Amino acid sequence: MARKRRIHYTETDKAVMWDRWQKGDSLEKIAQLFDRSHGSVARILRQTGGIRPTKRVRSGRTLSLAEREEISRGVVSGRSLHSIAASLNRAPSTISREINRNGGRQQYRANVADQVAWDRAHRWVAETHIPGRRDLPGVTRDDLSHALYPGPRGLEERAVAALEAHPPDASFTASRAQDGRPWSDH
Repeated sequence: MARKRRIHYTETDKAVMWDRWQKGDSLEKIAQLFDRSHGSVARILRQTGGIRPTKRVRSGRTLSLAEREEISRGVVSGRSLHSIAASLNRAPSTISREINRNGGRQQYRANVADQVAWDRAHRWVAETHIPGRRDLPGVTRDDLSHALYPGPRGLEERAVAALEAHPPDASFTASRAQDGRPWSDH
């Protein structure tokens, strides 16, 4: 049997997977839509612990692509950081960090800087701290193959689970009710 070449699903493909999964379709049925095995679909759904990820939205405080293009035009024309910042109504330090973080005045490109910022915001890296080692890869949220907190999540769900695991002793409950002592030991 010939092995199929790995594909990278688009955001539209992933949205179809999540819609079908929420409607109750099986992994096999969803995978047939893409002519793939169920493991391929399971990998996508498992990346966020089986919970549909929310749509990503940029913060209002981040630089927009239009602002980055204005920075790029200012850098090319040789304007000072202060004049670029004033035209964008931003702090000069914001403009300075943006330029330095993305290759400096010689290499700054607005579209590249915008994509890098979008990718950087998506990372959620939990880095391992080992003194003297800064080259270790972190573990991203996308690398998690299961939910962080398996089991009951809400207070009521935990209470029900606890009662099912350890039912109250009937003789103890009856004796407390008969002698009139309060239930709380406060």
